[in-house]
Amino acid sequence: ASSYVTVDDSGARHQGKNGFVTHMGNDLFGWFQSTDSKSRINFLELLRAGKTDYYLSEAALVYMKKQQLPEKSFKLLSQLKGASTTDKEEWLKLLERLSITNPRHQRFATEGALLGSVLRHGLCDDLTIVSE
Repeated sequence: ASSYVTVDDSGARHQGKNGFVTHMGNDLFGWFQSTDSKSRINFLELLRAGKTDYYLSEAALVYMKKQQLPEKSFKLLSQLKGASTTDKEEWLKLLERLSITNPRHQRFATEGALLGSVLRHGLCDDLTIVSE
């Protein structure tokens, strides 16, 4: 096994719409996926490899804290540590139920829960990701 993976995004317009291709690989493999975004959320969704859950793990909460999610929102999510939702719709309903409606705060919470999911499904937590 390899201890690193390289990642790169490239964008182009096709039929009047922006599109992106993400490449991940190392000396053992190369993988490409076309999407309509190159955001951090998109990258974490790609790392989930088809899984759809959002997971409030310790790593997810640490990430949210580092991103400076407001204390009120952080405390509400911390009380749900270990909880998961089955998909994006359920996750967004949970955030709304907790009154986490600011788009920036939703982004931090979503990135954290996606990270929790990625790690839960076996991504090595000491994998080095090399990006531009």
